[in-house]
Amino acid sequence: MDGQTLNTYVLISGTMAMLLMGLSIVLFVYIYQRKMIRKQHAYAAIERLLQKEELKSAYAQLEGKEIERKRISEDLHDNIVACLQQ
Repeated sequence: MDGQTLNTYVLISGTMAMLLMGLSIVLFVYIYQRKMIRKQHAYAAIERLLQKEELKSAYAQLEGKEIERKRISEDLHDNIVACLQQ
């Protein structure tokens, strides 16, 4: 092999190596971005579930308060009726 051919092989192999590294970086960034997007979707889904559970909890709490108010009003009514009948 003469010097010209050796320089050509070195140039071609160096160019190929740089292209391969460039493609590897692009592929890494692409995969990383997809992973981050999936993670954001998962967090958003978890956030929606938490909001639903908070709403259910709030509704249950309101329902419990309403039941307690109704029980207290019935007890007061019964006590007042009992007092009036004496």
